[in-house]
Parts: sequence; structure tokens; C-alpha cells
Amino acid sequence: MKIVTAGTIVTNTERKYVFDAVNNLSNPDKFDYYTRTFEEEFAKYIGTKYAIAVTNGTAALHLALIALRIGEGDEVILPDLGFVAAANAIKYVGATPVFVDVDPGTWCIDVFKAGKAITDRTKAIMPVYMYGNKPEMAKLKRLGIPLIEDACPAVGVYKAGMYGIGCFSFQGAKTLAIGEGGMVTTNSKAVHDRIRKMYSHGRVTSDFYYDEVGYNYRMSNIQAAVGLAQLKHVDSIIYRKFKIHNWYGDITAQKFTVDAVPWMNSIVDFTPAVLRKHLKKDGIDTRRVFPAMTSYPMYNNGIYNPVADGIAESGINIPSAAYLTRKEIEYVKSSIAAYYANQS
Repeated sequence: MKIVTAGTIVTNTERKYVFDAVNNLSNPDKFDYYTRTFEEEFAKYIGTKYAIAVTNGTAALHLALIALRIGEGDEVILPDLGFVAAANAIKYVGATPVFVDVDPGTWCIDVFKAGKAITDRTKAIMPVYMYGNKPEMAKLKRLGIPLIEDACPAVGVYKAGMYGIGCFSFQGAKTLAIGEGGMVTTNSKAVHDRIRKMYSHGRVTSDFYYDEVGYNYRMSNIQAAVGLAQLKHVDSIIYRKFKIHNWYGDITAQKFTVDAVPWMNSIVDFTPAVLRKHLKKDGIDTRRVFPAMTSYPMYNNGIYNPVADGIAESGINIPSAAYLTRKEIEYVKSSIAAYYANQS
């Protein structure tokens, strides 16, 4: 069996909750029970007043931008290194993504460069919790610009989702995984109320009255059933993530901060495609680090961020699924060591 890059741990609780949600699809008293409960419990877990369950992490980012009324003529600062959904969400509202470089150790946004990029058109900064690592959020907060946290891979990271509007993903590879889904967290009632309105077609009243164009971004009760069950044991999943990271030891290139959660472990190599081919022959799944967003044709604006570009060109994600054993991690390490031994 292939040693895979990502994956969560599933228990009988997930199966039990999903079975119950299916049995109550037509029950008007319980058709959204798991969605409501998942929101309430997630807000408690994160430490915010509100949590809104949505279809995916991209929808969460989009709604956060809408909640801040960001649009044409506005700018949003974000790191060049990260998943393209962050930049896409900014374009959805007609704003301009402003890409800055990242810290070479954490792979998260460089706070100094973010500060230098602020103009009178800047309406938000969107730091990315790169592979579960934590940006310097306190320093970013002091810049005085609203924060939209791309915390999509950051469930369990200390205070993630509490510095501004938090956006989480529960896509199948994430630490808390339900296949697809997301969550928006906030302490602002105004932000909460606007997202509640806009994620349900712009609905104003319960009798189907709308006064602006909205979206259908609501999470289903069955998805939420899986999410709530995952949340029940997410701390044990996070514990496994730390164990896997520690088993890898010093071979990992990204330096995780003490208040981060190492969702995905990575190494760097000058010829990553050759190394990946070697690992694939040994039954080891890998994937490349996210490309720099300015390398995509729609975002290639002539700006070059050397740190982000260098990491993107040389970085490889190695197996980090929560259920992997120490024996499997040692096998991965030995395969990597054998590759370098043959290169010398």
C-alpha cells in the first residue's frame, strides 16, 4: 500500500453521526441539527463568539471579503506562497491581490514586506498559515489593517481564527477533514450577520425576501455530522501530527513555530522531480509545494518574490497523514537517505 501524503483518522463516531443525519433528512426539527451544533462547538474550540459553516475554505475567504465590503479599486495584501484560492477569492470581489514575499524559515508572510506594501487602497491583509504554520499575527495586527486569516490548514493552531476573520477548510487532506467544507470565525456580530445573509442568497427574512445578490455557501447537515465527529477527537489527530513531525526530525525544511500545528511536512531539493520519482518507486506519495502565485499567468504582474519562488521550485511535501506509524515514517526517511547516498 502506498504511504500517502495526507489523511485524517476516522472513528465510529463519524459513522454514527452520518447515519443519524441521513435518517433525519426529512425531519424539520433535526435536518440542520449537526450544522448548528458543529458551528457552536467549533466557535467554542476556536474561542470566538461566532462560527458559520460553509461549503469550503474558498467560500469562507470570499465571504470574509464580502463582510468587509471589499471590492473594485481595493487592494488586499497576501503572501506569494500559498494555495491559489486566496488570490482567487480576492479577484471574485473585484479587488487587487498584492503579493509579497515570505519568511525563509516559517514560509509565512514577511511582516516587514507586508507593511511596506500598504497603500491608501489597502483594505485587508490575508496571511496564510502555510501548511499549518503560524504567521507573526501579533505583529500583523499592529499594522492596523483588518486581517482575513487564511487558516484553512490551521485547526488547532494557537489563537488561529481569533485575530480577525478566520477562514478554515475541512477538505479531505486537512487535519480536521470531512471531504469538503469550511468555517468562518469572528467576534464581530456585524460580520457574522452579513455572512449569514450573504451565504444564503442574500436572504433578509425567513419568508424568502432578498434585497441583494448573494450566494449558496451553506454546509449540509451530513457534512457537518462528519465535522462534529472529527471535532470530538481532533486533539488526538493533532497529537499525531506532532508525533509525525518529531519523527521526521531535522530533515524537514519549514521551521514550525511553537504555537503552530505541523499539518504538512516538507523538504527541499535542487532537483525535486528526480527525488519524487525515486520516492514514488518506493511506494511513497509526495506532492510539490504550492507554486508561487505570481507564477500563474493571471497573477504574473512582473513582481518577483525570490524566497517564495525558491521554496516553490524546490519544495516537496512528504507523507504526513495522521494515521501513519513510526515504522512508515522511518521507511520514508530511509528512502530519502538512500537517494542522497546514491548522489554522492
